Amino acid sequence: MVGTAWELFVVLALVIATGVIALARASAAMIATDDRVAGESPKRLGSSGSHGQFDRSVPPTGLDPGVSLLANVALTHLVIVLVVGGVVWLTRVPTDVLGLGGRPDLITAVLLGVGTYALNEGFGLATKALGGVAPERYREFLAPTDAREWVVLLVVVLPILAFGEELLFRGMLVGGLAAATGLSPWVLVGLSSVAFGAAHTAQGRLGMVVTGLLGIVLAAAFVVTGDLLLVAIAHYLVNALEFVVHEGLGVEWPA
Repeated sequence: MVGTAWELFVVLALVIATGVIALARASAAMIATDDRVAGESPKRLGSSGSHGQFDRSVPPTGLDPGVSLLANVALTHLVIVLVVGGVVWLTRVPTDVLGLGGRPDLITAVLLGVGTYALNEGFGLATKALGGVAPERYREFLAPTDAREWVVLLVVVLPILAFGEELLFRGMLVGGLAAATGLSPWVLVGLSSVAFGAAHTAQGRLGMVVTGLLGIVLAAAFVVTGDLLLVAIAHYLVNALEFVVHEGLGVEWPA
C-alpha cells in the first residue's frame, strides 16, 4: 500500500502559494493600490448610482466591470480549489488534516465571522485616524450595481472565494504543513498569514497588512477548532458584511 507523499505535498503547497502570490502581484497592476489612490481621487458615481462606487465606465486597464469580473474572480478561486484538491489526491494526504469532514458549528462560525468583521472595521477606522488611505479600491470596483450582480456576488463568488482561500492558506499551509513537517501549527499561523496578506496585493500595502492580521485571527480559529468549513463560513461573512454595509448601505468610514 502506497503511503502519503508528504515531501511532495510540501513542495507543491509552497509552489501553489508562491504562484497565487505572484498572480496577485500581476493583478495589482490592473487595479489602483493605495499609492495611486493617495495621489488622485478616483471618479465615483453620483447620487443616482450605488453608494460609494467607482464609475466603472472607466475601469482599470484590462478589467471588465460587472458580472464578467465577478465570474473571473470566482473562476480563479475555483481553480485554486481544484488544484489543491488535485494535490491532496495525488499525495494521498488525509483530508482531516486540512480540517475537512466535520460538521461546523454554525453559531460559532457566525460569532467568529461577525467578530472578525468588527476587527476589520476597527482596522479601517484606525487607518483613517492615522491619516492613511483605507484599502477599499478593490472592494468598490467589485461592488454590484444591480440585483443580478448582488446575487452572483453573495451566492456564487464570495462562497467560492472564502472556501478557496481557506483551503489554501489555512487547510494546506497550516493543517497540511503541520502534519507534513511536524512544525507547530502556531508557527505556521504566522507564516501562512504573511502569505495571505501578500496574496492581497491588489488592496495596496495597507490592505495587505490588514488582511494579514485578519488571517492570523482566522488561522488561530482553524488551529483551535480544526474545522476548515467553520472558518470558511466566518470568512464569507466578513466579506459579505463588508460589501453589504459599505456598498449596499453606503456606509463610509469618516474622513
